[in-house]
Amino acid sequence: MNIRSLLSRYPVSVLAAIAVASLLGALAWYHWTAALCFAVLFAALAAAALLRVRLVQQRRKGVIATLAQRMDITQGGVLAEYPVPVLVCDEKENILFFNQKFKEEVAGELVVEDAGLRQFTQSQQVTELADGKPRGIAVGERFYSLYASSFHHKEKQYYALYYTDNTYFRSVEQEYQASRPYVLLLDVDDISQMGLGFRDSEYAEIRNGIEALIEIWLEDLPCLLRRVNDERYIIVAQERDVDQMILKRFDVLDAVRKYAYREKELGVTLSIGVGTGRTLADGETAAHRALEMAIGRGGDQAAIKVGKSYEFFGGVSKSVEKRSQVKTRAVASSLTELIAGSDSVVIMGHTFPDLDAMGAAVGLIAVAQSQQKRAHIVVSPERSLARALLERVKTEYDYDVIVNPAQAEPLLAKNGLLILVDTHVEPLLEFPALYGRAKTVVLIDHHRRMVNSIEDAVIFYHDPNASSTCEMVTELIGCITPRLSRFEAEALLAGIMLDTKNFVLRTRVRTFDAAAFLKGKGADTVKVKRLFANSLEDNRQRYTIVANAQTYRDCAISVAAEALQDIRIVTSQAADELLNVQGVRAAFVLFRDANGSACITARSYGEMNVQLVMEQLGGGGHRTMAAAQFPQSDVETVRQRLVEAIDERLAQEAVGNARR
Repeated sequence: MNIRSLLSRYPVSVLAAIAVASLLGALAWYHWTAALCFAVLFAALAAAALLRVRLVQQRRKGVIATLAQRMDITQGGVLAEYPVPVLVCDEKENILFFNQKFKEEVAGELVVEDAGLRQFTQSQQVTELADGKPRGIAVGERFYSLYASSFHHKEKQYYALYYTDNTYFRSVEQEYQASRPYVLLLDVDDISQMGLGFRDSEYAEIRNGIEALIEIWLEDLPCLLRRVNDERYIIVAQERDVDQMILKRFDVLDAVRKYAYREKELGVTLSIGVGTGRTLADGETAAHRALEMAIGRGGDQAAIKVGKSYEFFGGVSKSVEKRSQVKTRAVASSLTELIAGSDSVVIMGHTFPDLDAMGAAVGLIAVAQSQQKRAHIVVSPERSLARALLERVKTEYDYDVIVNPAQAEPLLAKNGLLILVDTHVEPLLEFPALYGRAKTVVLIDHHRRMVNSIEDAVIFYHDPNASSTCEMVTELIGCITPRLSRFEAEALLAGIMLDTKNFVLRTRVRTFDAAAFLKGKGADTVKVKRLFANSLEDNRQRYTIVANAQTYRDCAISVAAEALQDIRIVTSQAADELLNVQGVRAAFVLFRDANGSACITARSYGEMNVQLVMEQLGGGGHRTMAAAQFPQSDVETVRQRLVEAIDERLAQEAVGNARR
């Protein structure tokens, strides 16, 4: 080996030897005995180093020879000419050999010996790679399939790594993924009803103005846009285009909401359903379901459905009206037919049923009686938040209306009808197992739709714009015109008053129409008010919760004591009370229920969407009334998570306001 090759392969060692020789020469000038001793020591160390290098070279040749034999290759130097990049290392991940292909195609400008093995395995351990399975890795800007095998040589473990360049195929895969077709369905909420207040020419201007906003939104995206009718548009886009829409959080929702005609904002909103699948037909089906979900959650939002999961954007305005008298009459007709054709009727609400759930159930008893059927309410009275109402139910009818699950099961066994009220999510039902045994199910609910909603109901009467389930049942009763007793009218009115907070929240003209109808049926508001009466102890605890509240970013947060009997009633009322505090946009009361679960009750007057806050924590509800439950958490941990959710919600609101 000449000086040039030594310098190229071991530059540091050669320079160190020259430096030591120079130092020894200088030392010999002053003290030749010391210089001689150091020279002997250096010579011994140099000899040991050379011997070690020689041994490493011999070991490397032996490893390569062994590897070549395992590959059934007779010439030992064939690895250097192997057409695939190859690297050989020991169990300590010391690189022993790499061929020219590896140097040129994988390492590139990297110095292999200095880089270390993990640079070429995407930080994976070599022992984990040698299982015979290919690994997809990235080295620099290229992608490889990495195959690894192990072998023994002189009782030591070694590994051979083979690299197959997949960069081209990876780029093709990425392009395929980015170009996957998506279908978007856009509904301009209630624009047809808005047209009733304008001339035809003005309505055409409004419609064209909204369409122009949609076109501006898509002007930088190569999408196909077509109008289906005055309310609906369909868009065919690629996944990369949808990614851009997500990045801007579907800002077309804000643009349409701000749309003004002749300097007057009309309050128009847009609902968007986005779907994809193996075919365009699958994508359209998914988009329809996503649009139904967006509208079911109140509209003014985008819902993306991929597989079984949903992702939501928007939903900052109040619910949009999607109900009509025609639909109500159709549901009423179908409901009476189902009841008439059933042997029995069982009504069930959500867990810890309140006045809205139980009031709606009482109203449906009147509907069943109009078809000469006896209806039963399955409920645990001790878990109900409407115990005063249930006490009156026991005295108002000549048969046992309230039954337990064991009594309800045989009623549903043959040709029974199960009517679910005030919820559309199976885990929130009072008795989920009973729902699983029902053959025919009807669902009536007003809560914003959740992704795990019940899908197999024969009638799914769902309207997030309604103030309460009792309002929806009252409208059905108005179409069926059964005999309605004074008590049944009072039960329905109590449910409306509960969910509207005495006609303050979520009221529409139809809410007051329903209340007037019930008043005409003899509902006594004094008796209704008595259904809300609390004990003296409950009132005392409620005021304690209010007094202990603390404010955080215009929100009131309070933690209730754990030893309250009517904890859910008291905390709900305390949250309502906290909204009366000046400067409070939303109220949150935390408590631990009888099962030990940490819970949150959330209320607002609409300035903050508490449903979105609770959904971040796994709960749900309405814009002004929501809740969440945490079975295996302590209250303090939940409180911290709530604060983080409030911060995130306010940050999103700030971004939305900045865009406007």
